[in-house]
Amino acid sequence: MLGYDFNETDQAKLEKTKAKLMELKPNVKVLDSDSPKSELISGECGAGLIYTGEIALAQKENPDIEAVFPEEGEYFGMDCLCVTKGSNNKDKAEKFLNFIMRDDIGKMISSSFPYISPNSAAVKLMGKDYIDDPVRNVPTSVISKGKSPLDIGKTVDTYNDMWTDFTK
Repeated sequence: MLGYDFNETDQAKLEKTKAKLMELKPNVKVLDSDSPKSELISGECGAGLIYTGEIALAQKENPDIEAVFPEEGEYFGMDCLCVTKGSNNKDKAEKFLNFIMRDDIGKMISSSFPYISPNSAAVKLMGKDYIDDPVRNVPTSVISKGKSPLDIGKTVDTYNDMWTDFTK
């Protein structure tokens, strides 16, 4: 909307961003990260900014729901698993990771939680419906425009303050 980077650190640009957010605030019906699909399914909201997995689940209940990806690109977050350096249960953790990385288990996980799968062997098992679905299997043309969060240092405090003010 303003054309700034997702990881913007320039304070003047962040002030303009905050002003724009506050201008848009009256148009925001709900902030819900637990089940953002609920208002779309019920028809209470006509648009929302939600995770692709939530869109896929919503479409099961309301096939009229569409996903639209911004031409400018979008923020990509991800859930990750790791074994910490000082883990007391490294062997068990590695067994668990190896288990969930199996193609059959990856397919099962993606069937219940329809987010983008990083497991290419599991994707092959999911079939044409999954592969052709731009919500569950986001096209590379969309992913290539995506942005990930970077370490923005102390500017994160400004982001937190902006969010706190927006959600009051």
